[in-house]
Amino acid sequence: MKQIFFIQIVFFISFISFGQIEVTEGKFPFNQIIEWPGKGTLLLGNDPTGRTDEINFNLLNHQGEVSWNRSVYPKSNNTSLIVSGMSDYLYFVDDLKPVNNHIRYNQVNQSGSIVPTKFDLLKVIRSYRYTTPNDLELKEIVNTPKALVFYFQLPVKDKGIIENFFVTITHHNNRVYHYQGPASDMTLMKEGKEGPLVFAGADENTICFSRYEYSDKKQNARFYPFSPKAEPISRNTMIIPDFSPILSTIQEVSLHGSHYIEKENKSTVIAEGKGIYMGGKYFYAVNDAKDRCLKIYGRDDNGKYVLLNKCENVAEASRKYKASLAIIPFRDKAVIVSNINDNSIAYELTDNKLEKVASETLNFEILQKNPSSFKVENKSANFVHFKEGLPYFFDLKNIKDGNKVIFKQ
Repeated sequence: MKQIFFIQIVFFISFISFGQIEVTEGKFPFNQIIEWPGKGTLLLGNDPTGRTDEINFNLLNHQGEVSWNRSVYPKSNNTSLIVSGMSDYLYFVDDLKPVNNHIRYNQVNQSGSIVPTKFDLLKVIRSYRYTTPNDLELKEIVNTPKALVFYFQLPVKDKGIIENFFVTITHHNNRVYHYQGPASDMTLMKEGKEGPLVFAGADENTICFSRYEYSDKKQNARFYPFSPKAEPISRNTMIIPDFSPILSTIQEVSLHGSHYIEKENKSTVIAEGKGIYMGGKYFYAVNDAKDRCLKIYGRDDNGKYVLLNKCENVAEASRKYKASLAIIPFRDKAVIVSNINDNSIAYELTDNKLEKVASETLNFEILQKNPSSFKVENKSANFVHFKEGLPYFFDLKNIKDGNKVIFKQ
């Protein structure tokens, strides 16, 4: 059934004066600012009366101008904004659980065109002889270059497994594809011989998830790639020598679906390391218990998997470690941040080199909504917007003050 949305056109004023960019409010006062990496800054506002779930938002581009102003009308009051520097589209996903067997969402392209649509989850799982969409547990939503990806789990207790399903929706035509990934063994997971599947990375042709596996008396990082049309690609196995992982909290410093899912469920992903797929290459980052430091593995010039970095900033020996791994993704690189009992270290990873960078000033809460803040030395509570390569700043504490947002140099 076709749905017609009437969008009220609101004119914004943005101008540059005395080293500042000023953006006036539109239909609603702004209450949220989020970077769309590579595109600009999104300024959003909700209906302050609460009578509607309408979200009015605009895009401030890198020329310091408001490109467009639009409204979406979510079907729920807790829609999730999925934004990625990998994609020319953004999404408002209305449902983290199926409603009448469907997941509903609004797609917005970089020109501001909006497509409200949904997909039938029952139709997907019937392909694999399952019939209960409400038993599926959504674990991740990722906005990749060519497709929006949903990762679902389905526990099957009588078989002792967890089925893993991936649904891909290609951006340009909203067509739905799906892939039944490798099952997870409940016993092996309980014994620590198998880790959770975690998003590793994506490019134009490949979407990749990975996990830790112990098999044939060897510890492996195994990568499970598939195409934007959910066609499986040959798996890649990294046998890791002298491997003693510390179970670590995996922090995704992106507005993926896991950000909202973990917040709603008050849970976190704990794993024996983190696979990374980038530039057609595979890497694995792990907090090592034996040497109490971050170790990053990848291929050397001879194609052999080796340790790429030296063990630095070693944590003190302890009976129990509190550790985390965070990946800050950019279009052509990633920053890997490790923390073991408050000892932090970070490396910038590109497809041909690994370089140590400062980590003690990183603010993950700011980075999640404003990745460009990593590019400036003053990594404070200020939101940074780049105009023609120059940074302009806005104090987030002032988001609800007055009827406009002013970025200053």
